[in-house]
Amino acid sequence: MKHFTERYSREQFQTKSDILSTYHSLDRKINYSPYLLRSLNDFQKAYFFAKFDKKELPTELCVRSAKFNFALQVWEVAQKLTQQWYPFHLNHEWVKTKDPLKKLVFTHNKRAEAENYFKEMLIALCDSPLIISSESIHFSQNNETLQLNACVNEPEINNNIINKIADQYRNNKTSYFFNQYNCRFSYDEIKDFFVYCDTELLTLLYAKETTPTLTKEENKLFNAVDNFDWKNIEKTVSEGTNINCINHLGCTPFTQLFDSATCKIAENTPNANEDLIVQQTISLADKMLSLGADINFFGYDGINALQVTSYTHNPKLMKYLLSKGANPNINYFLEDGDYSIISSALDNILSDYGIEINEDEKTNLDACKSLLIDAGAIREKN
Repeated sequence: MKHFTERYSREQFQTKSDILSTYHSLDRKINYSPYLLRSLNDFQKAYFFAKFDKKELPTELCVRSAKFNFALQVWEVAQKLTQQWYPFHLNHEWVKTKDPLKKLVFTHNKRAEAENYFKEMLIALCDSPLIISSESIHFSQNNETLQLNACVNEPEINNNIINKIADQYRNNKTSYFFNQYNCRFSYDEIKDFFVYCDTELLTLLYAKETTPTLTKEENKLFNAVDNFDWKNIEKTVSEGTNINCINHLGCTPFTQLFDSATCKIAENTPNANEDLIVQQTISLADKMLSLGADINFFGYDGINALQVTSYTHNPKLMKYLLSKGANPNINYFLEDGDYSIISSALDNILSDYGIEINEDEKTNLDACKSLLIDAGAIREKN
């Protein structure tokens, strides 16, 4: 069973990041539209202090290219037309299946037809004389900060362009004239701003929705794991509860077992015998694996048991997991843009050498590092 980050390519994670960044910059929310926008660096922001009446005012400069501004208008009109002709094409459900992650299903029977129409409008509207893009600049207020919105007909928005515009307001120095009007662009010139969003990409964009609410029986399973209660673990699974269900943290009961174990060890109470807890954890883990627990699986925003042991620097439990086939080369954080990392577990261990630790912790770090490298872990791409 594929874990969350294995279900998508790094390019898809990058595309998601580009789309969300664009809509955040535009101060808009994404929807389930078959086409969404990415700015491709044609929409940049910078901060400076503008001078007015001998006062310096904090200012957010938002610069977009005339080409992106044109594409944005085309997309807005195409979306509105699609909504008019296919008012229910965004209707959808998140369905719970045998997969621990919920599935996105579009319920309108003309969704495919709406997708085709949207694409046709993106192409046709580029030839409409009603859509134009002109260089412009104007102020607005965004909370306590002035917002300076600029549109420029430049092949790219770079620091040179941004500084030219900002200098006019920092130093009262005219260096950009905003004198190009009625710019228009062909579909081929702007098509890269439009991203076709199939069900898979939309599932990634709305990944939080893939996490189902735990049922009563699933809650019982997690509670039994917390209490090292094998009898009730076995009972709930035998009654049909999915042993690989995920909680709101994106973690499975198997991962919860190792998290609970490290918490019990960390409690350092008179009854917290580390060797005994490790033995009990391994015994329960063996039994859960025999019931079908997936050692590598995790959902959105989650981690698995191996990453838990890397956080807690526990070589005994890490050694066990690796011996049972835990994959040392998983990047759990592609959502965060960490695209170069191959093994998050090894990256975490190596990063922790930079914090203040005692000799015992250093010994554990060394052991974890050796275990991961011997298992084939690679920190990052060359």
